Amino acid sequence: MTDQIAMTEANTFQGCATKRISYVLPTKNRAQFIGKALDGAKHLVGPEDELIVVDGGSTDGTVEIIAGYGGLVDLFISEPDLNASHASNKGMLVARGRYINWFTDDDEYFPEAMEQAVGVLDAHPEIDILLCGGTRRVGETIIPVYVPPGTNYGLSAEDIFRHTGSGMGILIRRNVLSQIGLVDQHN
Repeated sequence: MTDQIAMTEANTFQGCATKRISYVLPTKNRAQFIGKALDGAKHLVGPEDELIVVDGGSTDGTVEIIAGYGGLVDLFISEPDLNASHASNKGMLVARGRYINWFTDDDEYFPEAMEQAVGVLDAHPEIDILLCGGTRRVGETIIPVYVPPGTNYGLSAEDIFRHTGSGMGILIRRNVLSQIGLVDQHN
């Protein structure tokens, strides 16, 4: 009986993670953006990470562009989905990383900032979701983005979309999904 208890304690949900970060990239009919996004991901996704691309059934050449990045993309799912949230959920369900980060195909990439974010989560196991500040481009204007002071961020998965920072600035500890659930895909 003692061996069974020891095995159970060693095999936690978080302990089953075989990668450091699972990057989830939902896309659909975004051929004009996907190549640039994957070029940027080359500088972000390390050998201990994985890149999961979830395509909603593109018909504009997106799939063919992604195929050219086969050495970078660890898992490619291409099938109809309801929306970007549904695609993100698919990616999170197959993610093998200790941390999950999802981004869109028009985000900018800041590898040094991501390493700092991982360092914060590694040093602070009590933090489940880390939202870093960043910038957002609206037309030609670049505006700073952050969670308003006093916000109790992370009570639900919807917080991630309600108070977004820069897309690359969200890092989730994988095991928190069992507590908060997935993103509501019907909104």
